[in-house]
Amino acid sequence: MKTDNTDTSSLNDIKNRLRELSIQVDKLSKLYEAVNSPGLVTATSFPKAMKITPKEREVIYLSSIGKTYKEIADTLGVRTTTIKFHMRNIVIKLGVCNSRQAIRHAVEMKLVEH
Repeated sequence: MKTDNTDTSSLNDIKNRLRELSIQVDKLSKLYEAVNSPGLVTATSFPKAMKITPKEREVIYLSSIGKTYKEIADTLGVRTTTIKFHMRNIVIKLGVCNSRQAIRHAVEMKLVEH
C-alpha cells in the first residue's frame, strides 16, 4: 500500500493554520474586552478621548465643578444647546452613557484638572 505524503502535509498545514487563527482570535477577543470594559477606559485604550477639543475640555471642567448647562453657556457666551452639543460629543468620545459618567472619566483620565 502506498502512503500519500501530500495528504499528511496538507493535514499538517491545516492544523498549523488553525493554530495561527486561534491565536489571532484570542488576541482580538482580549482587545475587544479591554476596549469594552466600562471600568477600563483610559486614554490609551480609548484614543478618541485624546481628541477632545479645548472647548469641550472647558465644558467638561465647568461641569465637573458643578456648573449647570445654563451657567456654562452664560460663562462662555453661547447658547445652552451648544453646551449640550459639546457634552454629547464628550460622552461619545469617552464611550460612556451620560454626562455624569463623562465627568467622572474625564477627571480619572486627567483630561480636566481641579
